[in-house]
Amino acid sequence: MRKSKTVEAMPQSNEPLSEQIARKAYELYEQRGGDHGGELDDWLTAERLITETTAMEAPPLETKSKVVSIKKRKTPR
Repeated sequence: MRKSKTVEAMPQSNEPLSEQIARKAYELYEQRGGDHGGELDDWLTAERLITETTAMEAPPLETKSKVVSIKKRKTPR
């Protein structure tokens, strides 16, 4: 089993977010030497890494807002 010393967040775009987080949490677990007791910390760290990476890769949100007016039509009586 090969242990990596760097933690990289490389999300798979076609993979569900929970799967990406689980994969990263397992990598962190292995990097800690497989010691039990830090599962929650591994999950939260993985979640942060994945969401930060995903947010950096996402296109910027449109800042312009469009105002749409709706005119009420008069109904003939």
